[in-house]
Amino acid sequence: FLLSLIVSVICTIWPFLQNMIDRGTFFEREYLMADFVNRFLLNLGSAYSGVMLGSFLHPDVCRNRKMAVALTALFAVLADIQEMIVLARPILRYVLWFLPNVALAGMQYENAEYFNLNVSLCCFMVFMMYAGVYGIVGSLWQYKKELDDYT
Repeated sequence: FLLSLIVSVICTIWPFLQNMIDRGTFFEREYLMADFVNRFLLNLGSAYSGVMLGSFLHPDVCRNRKMAVALTALFAVLADIQEMIVLARPILRYVLWFLPNVALAGMQYENAEYFNLNVSLCCFMVFMMYAGVYGIVGSLWQYKKELDDYT
């Protein structure tokens, strides 16, 4: 959680700092505190679900490091382009359901001028549900591996 929190803070503060450096010309409108809060929620939710998905590839779980690195890269790319893949081949929706839909927030705010806290909280909760499921499954998987190592 700490890693995703640090990354989210950096990703949330950076555009604000860039706007200050550019003397307010970085954005088309004023950067509001609501923008900061909504951006932080969306970043934190997606980062934490990614960290929890990546925990499946921990050395205690996945002993083959080359496969773990390849799967990490594959999961990261698939999470980003999942929506396009599903639009092109709808049948793959049943294969890619285990990845968090990172494009969800982008689709919600496609034509929006301002962030909506309710929409951001819904997206955040979806990401946190994915993270919770990943955490539970990962804990059960680790527990089973420990039992198998003792027998």
